[in-house]
Formats: sequence, C-alpha cells, structure tokens
Amino acid sequence: MGYGGGGATGGLAAIRPATGAVLWKHRFGDFDSGAATVANDVVFTSTYDGTIYGLSTADGSVLWHAKAPTGINSFPAVTRTMLIVGAGARTAAKHPHDELVAYSLPR
Repeated sequence: MGYGGGGATGGLAAIRPATGAVLWKHRFGDFDSGAATVANDVVFTSTYDGTIYGLSTADGSVLWHAKAPTGINSFPAVTRTMLIVGAGARTAAKHPHDELVAYSLPR
C-alpha cells in the first residue's frame, strides 16, 4: 500500500540538546513523514492521512488538530500570521488533488 498503509505509524519526541534526555514523546496513529515546525510554543506537524497537529512544546499534548482534504507528506511552514501546509499525498481518496492549506494563527 505504500507509505501510510499497512499499519505504519509515526511519532515525535522533544529532546534536551545538552543531555540528550527525552522530555516527551507523542505517537501518531498514521505515518508521520513530514518535519516539525515550532512557533509560539507550539510544535506543528502532520501525518500522511492528512491530519495537521499543533502540540504543546511543554509536554507534547495536542492543542489543536485539523483534517486536510487529502494526505500530507510535507512539513508545515509558519509565517507571522499563518500556518501553511501543502497537501497532495495519495491516500484513500479516489481523486485526490494538490492543495495549499492555510490557517490563521492567533497574535
């Protein structure tokens, strides 16, 4: 089935650079093929099934999530006022199409 299929999962961990100690871990139910982007104490990432997450930098808890119209295998970008994610990975959607998804960030 390719990426995201066959039970593939992913995760994200926060690590203290000076010691290598793991501060927290968060497991996702689907393959996490993108990178993480941090802004305003929130870690933004996404999974191959099209779910976009905002996690707390303090403890990894989910602060926010949204579903894109198709799968994601890219990383989120953050501007001063927006979160931007490219969606277009081939998932279970019969006729997926590439989209740029944007969300307003609080100031």
